[in-house]
Amino acid sequence: MDDNLITSVVLKVFPEGTKVFLNGKASHAGSRFWMIPGKGGEPRWIFPDDPKHSTPFLKQWRPYDFFSGIKWNCLLAAYRGKSLGFIPGVVPLHIAVPEKSDWQHLGWNHASQPVPVIYVGTPGPSRKAVLGLIDTREKKVKSIGKVPLGPSAGLAINHEVYILNTLAKEKPGHAPRSLFIDRKNSFTLQEFIPGVPTGRRLTEKHVEFLVDLVVPGETRTLQKVSADLARQINVLSRIDPEIRAILESTLLEADDPSPLPVVWEHGDFAPWNIKKITAGPLRAIDWEASSRQGLPLFDLTYFRLIQAFLFHEREVFSRSDIRIFLQYMASLGIPEELFAQLIICCLVKSWWHFYKQNNHPMAQYIFNLIMEKEKLLCSHDLSTLP
Repeated sequence: MDDNLITSVVLKVFPEGTKVFLNGKASHAGSRFWMIPGKGGEPRWIFPDDPKHSTPFLKQWRPYDFFSGIKWNCLLAAYRGKSLGFIPGVVPLHIAVPEKSDWQHLGWNHASQPVPVIYVGTPGPSRKAVLGLIDTREKKVKSIGKVPLGPSAGLAINHEVYILNTLAKEKPGHAPRSLFIDRKNSFTLQEFIPGVPTGRRLTEKHVEFLVDLVVPGETRTLQKVSADLARQINVLSRIDPEIRAILESTLLEADDPSPLPVVWEHGDFAPWNIKKITAGPLRAIDWEASSRQGLPLFDLTYFRLIQAFLFHEREVFSRSDIRIFLQYMASLGIPEELFAQLIICCLVKSWWHFYKQNNHPMAQYIFNLIMEKEKLLCSHDLSTLP
């Protein structure tokens, strides 16, 4: 158990003057919380003792892996049954907040005091804590906070605020509204999006969402995108020269001069970041990796790549996926003949995306797909698709 990390997270989130006591120390001081470990014992969640404060936020959480889902449901059952203390690795915390304190440092401006439910991200330079701030009077999630933990997390969080503010003007309704930012400490608050995460299959709803993210009047060519990617790869340090050469050679295959629409690119378009609202359009959260100069098809390709990797799927693109890809291209007026070149560009861009994040297992997985791109692209005869 990383006591220093737990203490650091609590002191960043709670008001100034807060004291935290771990593992039963000074067990009668303050309110009781629970630290729930993740893989390897790293802190993953901090729950308040009373489940009624956490339920509005936790019911939004949906593990997609079968066994992870079972573990999660068992954990919640123990939580509701007041039995968390019997689970190995779960640690009681007692958090003492000064009597006369407020939560203005997180932008909280409601009459009642909030109770935070804290998710601690995975280790890495962009690690952050995500907070569900629960209004104790209304028993509702009022907002989502983000607090940087890793050295580059602040940049990502600040970038998301810029993106959310721009989207609010250009594409309202697709993303949460930014509510507050402390630029010095990179603490942010944003609108809570209700609903549940979407399923793992691509649907027409995903196409509708992404088609709406076209930037009007702006175009780029695959030639330009490929040349830009080649330059970005060329300046990467510590990359094997053979890998660099293969990637640059691959990009030469995507050299079409036809104009393509520029799109808003989410950058982390995965099922857990897409919310489904009853009888309404999809909305997306976590825009930290997004760009206004995006490549068509990147988000749909990413949607499949991240799942194929995480869930060890043998097939990356199913026939159903290809139909969705072609439907998206047709909606944007992109000729079907550019499908292979677009996929090649998306694969190389995805490799660059994960390599920059130091996610080398995912980057290696995508590089292997690039090496087998002929097999990947020829696994479906587009002419046979309805």
